[in-house]
This record gives sequence, C-alpha cells and structure tokens, in this order.
Amino acid sequence: MAKVLLLGLDESMTDQLGRLLLDQKHEVAAEPLPVTASESHPIALKSLLADVVFSSREALSALKRARLAKPLIVVTRLPEENDWLDAIEAGAADYCGAPFEHRQVRWMMDNALSHPQPALA
Repeated sequence: MAKVLLLGLDESMTDQLGRLLLDQKHEVAAEPLPVTASESHPIALKSLLADVVFSSREALSALKRARLAKPLIVVTRLPEENDWLDAIEAGAADYCGAPFEHRQVRWMMDNALSHPQPALA
C-alpha cells in the first residue's frame, strides 16, 4: 500500500487517523508541529518518501513554501467557514474534519493516489 506522513496533527488525531491507515495496510509516520521552513533549510518535503501527506491546516503555509509535490489532505478538528476552500485553492487534494470513518479515509487515500498532484501553489 502507500506510505503516509501525518504532519502537524495533534496526538489524538494522529492516533485515530494512524490506526485507520494502519488497518488499511498503509505505512504511517508522524511528525509534530512546529513545521518551519527557512530559506536555508526548507522542509525536506520535496523529497519525501511519503506517497500522501495528511496535514493540519496550520502547516499549510509551510507546505506551500516548500512546494510539496505530494498529494496533501488537510484535516482539522475545528473547521472554519472558508478553511476548506483555502486548502483546496492552495492545492490540497482533499479537506476533511475529524472524527474519521474507515470508508472516508479509504476514499481519500484512493482519490489522492489516483490523481497526479502538482506542487502546492
């Protein structure tokens, strides 16, 4: 299956989403916030080994600076009215709120892996 990076998610969301992805036979790694990128050390995301990245909305600006060229799914526990549109317009493959269901996570993964992803704008 796919290699998935959970980036900048809180512990509860990481546990919940990680269990669902592991149940679906994906390889899962997690990195906490802060996700910072500087000119001299942009996040090493361009060369990530992950196939799909699930990220907090707070990490979206750092991911945009790094011009991530992997499918990105933004997840949040506290969605705001236009967050989903901001994420999709920035290049995210999908946007969703917790809690997650097996079927929902499977669909997001299948969708992200079946559509080539340009670098985040």
